[in-house]
Amino acid sequence: MMMSEGSAVARVTACLAAIEKFDAALGVMITVCADEALKQAEEADRAAARGDWHGVLHGMPIALKDNIDTAGIRTTSGGAFDAERVPTADAQVAARLKANGAIIIGKVNLAEYAFSVTTQNHHYGSCKNPWDVSRIPGGSSGGSGVVVAANMAAGALGTDTGGSVRIPASFNGLVGIRPTLGRVPNTGVTPVSEAFDTVGPLARRAVDVARMLHAIEGYDPTDLTSVDAAFDDVLGQLDRGVEGMRIGVATNLLAEATAEIAERVADGIRVLEACGADVFEMELNDTAEAQSQMMNILYPEASFRHAEKMASAPEKYGPGVLERLERGLKISSMDSARALSYQREYRRKMARVFDEFDLLAMPTVPVAPPHIAGTDITETTHQLTILTYWTAMAQLPGISIPCGFADGLPVGLQLVGRPFADGELLAAAAQYQTKTEFHLAEPPLVA
Repeated sequence: MMMSEGSAVARVTACLAAIEKFDAALGVMITVCADEALKQAEEADRAAARGDWHGVLHGMPIALKDNIDTAGIRTTSGGAFDAERVPTADAQVAARLKANGAIIIGKVNLAEYAFSVTTQNHHYGSCKNPWDVSRIPGGSSGGSGVVVAANMAAGALGTDTGGSVRIPASFNGLVGIRPTLGRVPNTGVTPVSEAFDTVGPLARRAVDVARMLHAIEGYDPTDLTSVDAAFDDVLGQLDRGVEGMRIGVATNLLAEATAEIAERVADGIRVLEACGADVFEMELNDTAEAQSQMMNILYPEASFRHAEKMASAPEKYGPGVLERLERGLKISSMDSARALSYQREYRRKMARVFDEFDLLAMPTVPVAPPHIAGTDITETTHQLTILTYWTAMAQLPGISIPCGFADGLPVGLQLVGRPFADGELLAAAAQYQTKTEFHLAEPPLVA
């Protein structure tokens, strides 16, 4: 049964029971914080009884992708080099979750060093999709998607470099947002690419995603990517809906999806239209070129981070990840400079698109989750990020919303907005979920 609201102890106990029952089949957890979580839950319930609420996440069991530092709890980043690493301080986002009353239930599986979309981890095992355990759950935040879909946590944090929150959200039937770059600090999070990395929350309900984003956002002077600005109020505008919003439907990207996925996404757009949005057909060109150019920035940055380890102990990497890191070493400075120039032009071009539209709509992923057997990391990552990389290249926020099923597997509707207009995305998702129940569906394994 899907976890219901209740006391913190009841919620944590239900999560731990789900972990005990399903983790062996799904390969989600790297570290379970059972004793500490129960202790925090008891404290939260005592505080609630005396009217002392700790924040917008009071008593909410949340899991963290295991590249997010946790004081006194190992943080492996999904790699062999960090298998026994125990940070002495929390990542900024972990500290902010706790300050808002969240209870950390554990650390979850991810693609090795967050550098693929499969979450088939050479060191910590394959994380499996609870809707079909023969398929991948997406990645790199695959565990962050599965842990919520399987009711092992009420919410989770992942990281999104080019789709790594939105793809697991789509494949697991959840809401997941990539915030605008710089809105959420990356301090204490193992980097892939500082040019694109951001932390993002996942949950069944848009309102919970909004609460988590509200808790973790805000300037951090120790993070060079953090933006010192007043952001829109994501909680204050949750009820605004989409009335009068101009939504551009990228028909050429819709056509790239399988027929059934395209139809589910079109159904979702019709729901938003019925809620009062003004919908217009348009074409969004150059997404493939943006993906290609982005790799000429992302890959060298990732390789730079790993260069010494690659030189000293390449055998400690999984073969697929090592292959991708080695590709980064071969990209020339001229190609990287060309990509940076392209990015500046591309951001300006996308700004002009948002002179006309408030939101853009398309599939999150154009295909069903691939089968684990025979999956090639490089090829699969390229295939699954074709509709998500471009948003990172343009430094735009994007959200995936569950909009139905294709052959029994969840489908995600992706909405993309202006920089720092994350609240509009969450308002659209929240209203959508008042008209649909796809987010309430449970995988057959756990129902």
